[in-house]
Amino acid sequence: TRRPFSTLRKDEIKWIKGDTALVKVNTFDRGYNAELIEAIMSDAIKAPNLIVDLRYNGGGAVNNLLDLSGYFIDPKLSLGSMLNRTSLDRFKKKYEKEPAELKELAPYAFLPLRPFEQTQKFKGNIVVLINAGTGSASEIFTAALKEQYKKTVSKDGTITFDKDKGDITVIGSKSAGAVLFSTYYETAHGFFLQTPIADYLTPSGVRLEGNPIAPDANAEEPRSLLPGAEDKQIDAALAIFERIKLRGDRTKPGY
Repeated sequence: TRRPFSTLRKDEIKWIKGDTALVKVNTFDRGYNAELIEAIMSDAIKAPNLIVDLRYNGGGAVNNLLDLSGYFIDPKLSLGSMLNRTSLDRFKKKYEKEPAELKELAPYAFLPLRPFEQTQKFKGNIVVLINAGTGSASEIFTAALKEQYKKTVSKDGTITFDKDKGDITVIGSKSAGAVLFSTYYETAHGFFLQTPIADYLTPSGVRLEGNPIAPDANAEEPRSLLPGAEDKQIDAALAIFERIKLRGDRTKPGY
């Protein structure tokens, strides 16, 4: 039967063993639906443990990255630096020399990357699933979450460690290491040309282009993505949550 067909995959939330939510974000590109993510996160924040599945998420638009980040990271914190030719020119004008390291250009980033302000925040334990198909905005999200999740900014601007937030762990295999900001130009016959325009550094000054994110724990990918297929990466995430629970139990009086 002929009928309309779409290649867009719908983001979703699943509950595993009752207290663990799994949120699958397929893309940060045109298929990203901020209203759907808001509904998903409204449910996910009830969970003490959350798995964010970014496997095969190749990235997409910056605004969508900022939207999802807002559910996890203080909007006053940076997600990293976008560096372009203007950043280099400003540095050279001030110091009259070439930078010895790329991170010296961070103060001259041409566009601040800060999470959108969201009314709800997740504060529990997080596992992010990545693989070689996790690229661009997905890598930025993962790296920024690793570096900024447990931090908060006080009214006087002081960055402090938020003891009420849970742990964050990255599981899977190395990411794509493909993080250059780009733009599209329309060409003849309906084609588009994608051109890189800026580099990226994590909040701590790490360049991800050509430098994939290494997971905290390696786990084998499922051979099939079909429903019901065995997924050792999710099993590894559940094992980590169980260890966190046991560690917390040991600190309770009378244990």
